[in-house]
Amino acid sequence: VSDVNYDIHYAGYEVNEMCQFFGGSALRILYETSIILFSYGVMWLYAAIFSDSLADRAPVHVGSLSPFYFYAFIFCGIMIVLSMRDLEGQLKIQITLTVVAVTMMVIMIITAGIEIGSESAAKHRAAPLADWDGFGQIFSTAVLAQVCHQGAPGLTRLIRDKHLAQRIFIAAIVTVAILYNLIGIVTVEYFGRDVNAVITLNWDNYDVWGSGPSWFRNTISYVVTLFPVVPVFAAFPLYAITLARTYENMVPKTWENKYSKQSIRTITRLAAALPPLVGGTLFRNVASVVAYTGLAGFAVGFVVPAVLVLRARSKCSERFGAGNTTCYFENAIARKWIVYGVLVFSIFAFPLSVVTIADPHVF
Repeated sequence: VSDVNYDIHYAGYEVNEMCQFFGGSALRILYETSIILFSYGVMWLYAAIFSDSLADRAPVHVGSLSPFYFYAFIFCGIMIVLSMRDLEGQLKIQITLTVVAVTMMVIMIITAGIEIGSESAAKHRAAPLADWDGFGQIFSTAVLAQVCHQGAPGLTRLIRDKHLAQRIFIAAIVTVAILYNLIGIVTVEYFGRDVNAVITLNWDNYDVWGSGPSWFRNTISYVVTLFPVVPVFAAFPLYAITLARTYENMVPKTWENKYSKQSIRTITRLAAALPPLVGGTLFRNVASVVAYTGLAGFAVGFVVPAVLVLRARSKCSERFGAGNTTCYFENAIARKWIVYGVLVFSIFAFPLSVVTIADPHVF
């Protein structure tokens, strides 16, 4: 539909609003349930990782309070403050933290990769080329690492030229996928079966470049093990604000007449940020949180986007006539056979992941 003006400036629709418009209440409920579970799980994970990393490398004892809880309280306070601010007010902070995060991932890849096959690597138990027992875990982890669909509307508002949004998101997803895969490969090749669930903690006693100066090895060890602090600071507010906006769209009309917009905004931000902060303090099993959070990401990353594409095309066909179903922003990825392939893939992959997480030795 080439004569339609697709310019969008600041106003936009959240994903749950699009689900209601294109797919009705059933799709909206599926998305809202999944995004709540997924977002809480991710933020829960971030809270646990932040406190664990700092307590391990920079322990601070305040009376009878353990270092973990000390950092947990600090993280809770800072994240609540950042979650109350809109993304537009955090742009410079987010850019800075992103640059630091990418730099740190490159350091991890280089320092682990260069030691593969060395004497220090030989100290660890070698891992097999493939291990089906870990399928459910790795699949959930991959879903958790790559799913960012829920934040697209909010992040798109920050892009001045909306025509660049598609290229930006594709570049970001591909870049993250390459970095995560490289980190996973070089880490398992170096640490083998001794790899820690929190990947950066593998550098706790890392003998990088064993023949080099000790100050260099210690610096690398501290920098890498403290690295989770950076992406967590950047990502937690993104998830909290996105979930809060979803909550705002779920607020009953009676509330809108009874409470001010600022009051509703404060309540939804707290409702989004507080539960995972408390949960991350009480339950710290990172592997379990990742596994089950990734399951919730199936609907967010695979099912809902695919259904939205199909329903949007159907709406366009009804409104503009058969044949006028190509959106200005579409690309080859949105071809019908690929969309249906994603749905079929989800139907088989989701139950398989559930089974292998429940019983890793099922195969």
